[in-house]
Amino acid sequence: MSSWVDYLVANPVIAISMVIVFILFIFMVLRKLIKWAIVSFVILALAAGITYKDSQKPDVIKELEKKTEKVIESGRKQVGKIIKKGKKETAKATGKAINKLKDKVKEN
Repeated sequence: MSSWVDYLVANPVIAISMVIVFILFIFMVLRKLIKWAIVSFVILALAAGITYKDSQKPDVIKELEKKTEKVIESGRKQVGKIIKKGKKETAKATGKAINKLKDKVKEN
């Protein structure tokens, strides 16, 4: 149960939407709009079930997600280094090409 509460705290949009549906359910019951109350109760029950299931992920999946995030982050760092190196090499090659063109222009 505490992991479900932690999940709702971490996802306030979901928690707020569930509260709104609950308020609608209470409103519909008090107004004696039973059909709409049933619909809002079903929506609330589905939302509660789905969020509870999502919050109860096995430890293996949580560890896999952490490791995947680490791999992705290290990949981003490597790509950043490669891009910087590529920019430097491109600048060098461009400079050399410009110098060669200047030399050819001077010869002509």
